[in-house]
Amino acid sequence: MIIRQIEAHDLAEIAKWEREISKISFGEEAITDLAFHLRKLEKAMIRERSGMMVLDIDGCAAGWMWMSFRVNSVTQDAYLQFRSFYIMNPFAVQQA
Repeated sequence: MIIRQIEAHDLAEIAKWEREISKISFGEEAITDLAFHLRKLEKAMIRERSGMMVLDIDGCAAGWMWMSFRVNSVTQDAYLQFRSFYIMNPFAVQQA
């Protein structure tokens, strides 16, 4: 198991996961257009690649976490915003 930065060949799979996250988070109002999620990830890789991490198991993407570095506009304190977290089955913990 390896945790590494996102690579271009991961984008198609992660766009599907982002679509799934959108469905879970927003229900009927979710953005389900796969091309939208792909474009969003491509643009984000330019600015935020260092916070876009992939769980790699046996050479295959099995999970994903996207963190963005932010600075509080009032206090100027730095923090990480967790934007996405996804682990695909069968690696996700199953409820009994």
